Amino acid sequence: MNYLKSFFVLIISLLLLAASIQTHAQTTATKAEIKQIQEKLDKIKELKKKGKKDDDAAIKELAKEAIKLADSFYKIPAKNLDGEPAYDPGGVGGEGASGKSGKKVKVGLGTDAFSSPGWLASSKLHEIEGHGGQAASGRWYTGAKGWAINEVEAYDKEIDNADKNGLDSTEKAELKKRRDEWYNKLDSANRVKIDKEKKNGEPYKLSLVPSTGSSKVAFSKNAELFVAGTVLSEERMQVTYRGTKIIEGIVVSAEVNGRKTETRTNANGNALLDFSAISTGIVGSAVAIIKTFDANGKEISSANTTVQQGASRIFNRPVLEKLPENISNGEAVTIPGQNLGADAKLVCGELFQETLSASDKEMTVFTDAKTGTHPAYVITANGVSESQTVNVYNLDFMLPKGSITPKENVQAQVHFESIPVGTKLIFTNKSPETIKMTIPGAQNAANECIYTVKANNGTIPVNITGITRGDFKIALDTDFTNAVKNR
Repeated sequence: MNYLKSFFVLIISLLLLAASIQTHAQTTATKAEIKQIQEKLDKIKELKKKGKKDDDAAIKELAKEAIKLADSFYKIPAKNLDGEPAYDPGGVGGEGASGKSGKKVKVGLGTDAFSSPGWLASSKLHEIEGHGGQAASGRWYTGAKGWAINEVEAYDKEIDNADKNGLDSTEKAELKKRRDEWYNKLDSANRVKIDKEKKNGEPYKLSLVPSTGSSKVAFSKNAELFVAGTVLSEERMQVTYRGTKIIEGIVVSAEVNGRKTETRTNANGNALLDFSAISTGIVGSAVAIIKTFDANGKEISSANTTVQQGASRIFNRPVLEKLPENISNGEAVTIPGQNLGADAKLVCGELFQETLSASDKEMTVFTDAKTGTHPAYVITANGVSESQTVNVYNLDFMLPKGSITPKENVQAQVHFESIPVGTKLIFTNKSPETIKMTIPGAQNAANECIYTVKANNGTIPVNITGITRGDFKIALDTDFTNAVKNR
């Protein structure tokens, strides 16, 4: 009797467990639920046959009802969604679009999303789970390759859930076709990368080229310490030492109100200074003195930074202030912002730029990218900043010699790439007692020649004649006031 009782208890338990599993796994709509959505879609089609436009009030209401039913019946997770998906026949082309809203997305659904109940659910999945997941994990890319990777991942979400959403063979083939179109826009390196990530069930990430580290050559002559101008009292700051043959093992110290901390540079000349240990008791702000020392304890260089009371908002995505419209290769550029942090990296033209210093509110990078117009944004562990567009240019002043004799003629050349038309290149003769300088096609004055750029790429000859024997120097500056934006 006890045996039979136990047997029946076991059977009932298994049935309850099976029911529980079935309920948990049920992610598609039932036939009755699909019918309810289809009725709304059929009414929309009838109204259109009668001449009603996509933005007709009755069609808008039916579309809104269909969206709500799909939300309820298909159970697509909404954790990445900011607000209810909206029917947007005028602003959204095709099935839908999503706009980044912090770590979530706002979703609009176009008229093409309403061809069938399953297609409506699949379109919502593409935007909310696909692009919404990218926003949540800091993978909202803006460049051509990154955009393609985001789309491939979103279409794979649809394809993997096609059966659950009840898509027919024609709809499945359409998804595969669209996925392949985006996939074929990727280079082989990114294809291999996302194929591996798909196989392992990992998020798809853009393959970015590491920085070249060429600042080691650019700043090899004079000892220089790069620090952020402002640092919070409860954060770390990255600093970089440049200027001597040995850049590894340099001692870097920071002192605030008599308290000191120190560290050493790595093989790249980088070091992390932790201010939390020496900033106790700061009210408002204080000045920190940062110094470098060689192996013999001799001071090499120094710099100051301002320590402000506070802690970095480590869970917030990075924010950049306005980037310069034109950035020169081979220069250090300081960029203000918020929530940047010591590990912040600037991406420009799908290439990581070298970070020379970084804190919560500021970072300095050495620019070394392809010339032309590129999206630029910052990546941290907490996300990706909004993208901005910058033009990267090259400007090389090739001076064959730095000394001259009376009546000697020397010709220098300036080569430039991706300089906007209308930019003024200002040449200043810093040695007027030693040389005379003229430039064909420029406004030539006594000690200054102003050349207005007429094409994005070119070479400018600079004619130099000796007045007396000696060394000479010419400065070159850029004025983008009247520059035309590169396209």
